Amino acid sequence: MTYSCFKIYIFMFCERLVVNDSFLSLPEMLRRTPPPWRATSGLASAAPSAPGRPCSNRRKSSGSSEAAMMATAAAAAGFRTVEPLEYYRRFLKENCRPDGRDLGEFRTTTVNIGSITTADGSALVKLGNTTVICGIKAEFAAPPIDSSNKGYIVPNVDLPPLCSSRFRPGPPGEEAQAASQFIADVIENSQMVQKEDLCIVEEKIAWVLYCDIICLDYDGNLLDACMCALLAALKNGKLPRYSCKL
Repeated sequence: MTYSCFKIYIFMFCERLVVNDSFLSLPEMLRRTPPPWRATSGLASAAPSAPGRPCSNRRKSSGSSEAAMMATAAAAAGFRTVEPLEYYRRFLKENCRPDGRDLGEFRTTTVNIGSITTADGSALVKLGNTTVICGIKAEFAAPPIDSSNKGYIVPNVDLPPLCSSRFRPGPPGEEAQAASQFIADVIENSQMVQKEDLCIVEEKIAWVLYCDIICLDYDGNLLDACMCALLAALKNGKLPRYSCKL
């Protein structure tokens, strides 16, 4: 099957779906069709059969419905790959998102602090399906020449291939570098952390906080997830004890 034929096939399959003699749009189709991993074929097969109806028929019916759900999900995924703009445009017309949320509805957020015991501060944030972990390591360094009474905060965002197939191994890509620069600008402009508090001895020694932010699962909304993980890790962070002899 050529690319153009595949494109037309996916478009026609996802354009309309007949259910009980009524036509459903793509967003309605996905809302009414549960994800394949929520299929209850195992529960249906384990339930006792109705009188006069063999259990094998129920298993066949459950298997066919599960196959239909798998086919629907695969077709929707193919349509999103072939026509991404049209895919999301249809959801905008329905005032909903592909995952079933309303346009103004927030993603479910989960925060777990202290996830890395070897770090001076850490947090794991799950924003919808996007999962980000942040670890902070504190070290000593000489203060900047132009700001001898300040310390450092160095954020670094890593987008490894394990979080999404869109990323490749090797040096940090453009999106990772842009995310790191964005977080650095937010820290600098918002003054969320007073860098003067990181100075130990003016013109002598100061703290430098290396904030490594690693994306474990990329499903959009990366910057918000990174900022949440960074703030939670900073809140959880504790600087090591030290002694200074001048």
